Amino acid sequence: MSDMIIDDNDTFLPTDSDKLKAQIKLLKERLTRATEKQKKLKKELLEEDISYLVVSKLTNAFTDPTVVAKKEMSNAKQEIFRQMREAAYVSRREQINEVANLSKEYDIKILTENKAKSHFEMKAHINHHTSPILISMDYANKDSAYPTQIKLTDERGTVSLNEYQETEELLLTSHHLADTLRSILQRIEI
Repeated sequence: MSDMIIDDNDTFLPTDSDKLKAQIKLLKERLTRATEKQKKLKKELLEEDISYLVVSKLTNAFTDPTVVAKKEMSNAKQEIFRQMREAAYVSRREQINEVANLSKEYDIKILTENKAKSHFEMKAHINHHTSPILISMDYANKDSAYPTQIKLTDERGTVSLNEYQETEELLLTSHHLADTLRSILQRIEI
């Protein structure tokens, strides 16, 4: 009872200890908000970096007329996705949730998700492209957090990369596809 302070009107007044506790609580709340804001800003900065990486790498890889061999194109795509994986750790659940969110923006449908075989496939109608693009992702195992291989095809079959005109047609849509894939990879754990 000696800690309590009572004024002339029998009102309990906070002690110095109570005031310090209240200040500590307030400072903790401010620190929590500042930490959340910092995480959000870090995430946005990382997303911008990934966006730049995807768009610039795809643009450079797919608009170079000397890169016409199927193997070279495949290697270029794999290198891009390898760099994307290094830049962000993305869980499969986050990818699938993001695909669901993207369906409002793009005409995207999840065709199959075979966890046992570590395979995920979606169909994306990218803006004004005439036929849908199939995006197939394979994982090292069913617990893998990110894909080890991504294959892009259209409904006519695997897109031929031997002729530059066909390559150029694919590349025009790939700029939009880069945005789609960037969006899928935006859920980053910091």
